[in-house]
Amino acid sequence: MDWDRDFESVLETALQCHDDLQEMTAEDGTRFYYSSQDMSRAYALMLMQMQGDPARLIAGVVRENSASYPRPVSLDIFIHPPFSFTHEKVLACLDRMGRDAEYEDIASTTTSASTLYLYSMLHLEPDHASILAEWIDVGQFENP
Repeated sequence: MDWDRDFESVLETALQCHDDLQEMTAEDGTRFYYSSQDMSRAYALMLMQMQGDPARLIAGVVRENSASYPRPVSLDIFIHPPFSFTHEKVLACLDRMGRDAEYEDIASTTTSASTLYLYSMLHLEPDHASILAEWIDVGQFENP
């Protein structure tokens, strides 16, 4: 019995019969599948990226938030689920990112409450990112 061929056949049938089943391919060619009824593409992409380089994941989340919403991202989100990185791991990634040209667009700003936010200079100007971070971290809670 050829298990690989049988699995591929069942998988192909499932993908054809269920419109919600989506395929994503990682940079290394690994295929991932998810149901669009139960998970957004953005969340599935993030989970797929968690399998690889954490610095690349952090940069991807920061770039996506800067481009799509637009907003900076608190460094604290990477310590909580679904990321669950240690504080040390996040700081090590930031250190590495600061020395790697691949991440030269990633910048930081600190709010008046001393919270560090990251943003992509490809999508946000430094002053705009600072104002948004201050609003997210401090302003919205002080203005009912």
